[in-house]
Amino acid sequence: MYIFNNTPDNVKLFNEFLQKHEQPGKFSLSALLFNSFYYLYWGIGWKLYLFYALLPIALLFLFVLLCRYAGMEMSMELILTCSFLFPRLLAAFRAPKDFYKYAQNYVVEFKNAAPEADVMFFSVSCKRLFLLNLLSCGLYHIYWSYRNWKCVRASTGEDISPIVRSWFFEVFCLFPLLNRMYKNISRYKKLPSWFRLYIVAYVVIYIAFVIIPLPDNIFCTVLSFLWLFVLLSLGLFPLQKEINEHNLRINPEKGGIQKIVRGEIITALVGFLLVGLAFFVGYHYAYKNKMINRLIESGIGEPAGLYYQQTTGIQSFCRRNGYNMKVFPRLFKDKFSKEYNELEQIYKLKYKVSLADIADTYGENYQVLMQQGLENQFAVLREFLLYDMVRVNVEGTDDSGTPGWKSEYDNILTYADICRELDKSTGDEPYFQIFKDNLNVLIYELSK
Repeated sequence: MYIFNNTPDNVKLFNEFLQKHEQPGKFSLSALLFNSFYYLYWGIGWKLYLFYALLPIALLFLFVLLCRYAGMEMSMELILTCSFLFPRLLAAFRAPKDFYKYAQNYVVEFKNAAPEADVMFFSVSCKRLFLLNLLSCGLYHIYWSYRNWKCVRASTGEDISPIVRSWFFEVFCLFPLLNRMYKNISRYKKLPSWFRLYIVAYVVIYIAFVIIPLPDNIFCTVLSFLWLFVLLSLGLFPLQKEINEHNLRINPEKGGIQKIVRGEIITALVGFLLVGLAFFVGYHYAYKNKMINRLIESGIGEPAGLYYQQTTGIQSFCRRNGYNMKVFPRLFKDKFSKEYNELEQIYKLKYKVSLADIADTYGENYQVLMQQGLENQFAVLREFLLYDMVRVNVEGTDDSGTPGWKSEYDNILTYADICRELDKSTGDEPYFQIFKDNLNVLIYELSK
């Protein structure tokens, strides 16, 4: 990304551009293709980046509102085209002027940048570093990077955004920061041969922590976090000691340990609260899942599973077989709303979970089994319906005299046909009464 380039190189690049172009261009193909990312890449400004990033969404909402409430007639294809093409055209014509002005200002502002200048980094005691990193569950590590990048910018005059390089892209910018520290310290003191290897190992461990998936168990996750934060905090001790000595060496008056500031306290509190909230939510989620699985395994959650099967499950099954069911799921909900409201109260009072929670778990964990069950039900229903329609004994019967099923019968009455017939239900069919009786028995058993 351009915003991470060396500042003197950028000044040289802009100088060459300004010498080559006395006036800004009129059209930018790159801005047309990449829109807001053009501004992000060149670092022209966060405000312009956000403007071009949010403008398509704003225009989309505006056109939809005009169509709905002002009587404007536009197809969705035209709305999408206008919403996303207009910002790109605007950026394409505006970007050359914005870039030219930015290049002029950049050359003036950063012509004296000196990346090799001595830097007085962030001085903090190792005890404070460890304690605040532990209390904030690692958030202080990002704050530590932020403060050090601020020191780099103040000392070198470079085009550096401490916020971007720490709070947003620390995983990419940690090694450049530690490498700068190593080079600055090495000018005044010969560091051990293992010190550079130590820096590389520290960055590798940090990146591994970011990309490796954490355990599903909430307690294991918290313990993993705490252990890693301790490891990362202790890992910074050798470098932080060298930084503190380096600061005193280049500026004895101002290079001492800095007093704790409000930003450090806020970071520690925010980190502690965020991890506490995550722990609470994770514990609640784990408890709820454990309770739901226990209810399903014991059969207590069966009514919720049937509810899911007869609404979402059957709708999905019919859609997969070529018919979009609209009436039956809604009719089912309305027909048994009283019974399922009673079930909802029972689940919440006795087990602290909702009917929807159990139904969703059925849908997530037993989707294949439910679809197989529906297919078996539809297969049986199709046979009975077809036999009832023809009322003749087709060739081939089993020992009980029941007509045998042949594959060529599948096209006579398809699953889509059955879905269509079910969608014509009125709620007075015997099927609904049988289901209601069974449901009331389950409610009675659960309410004991």
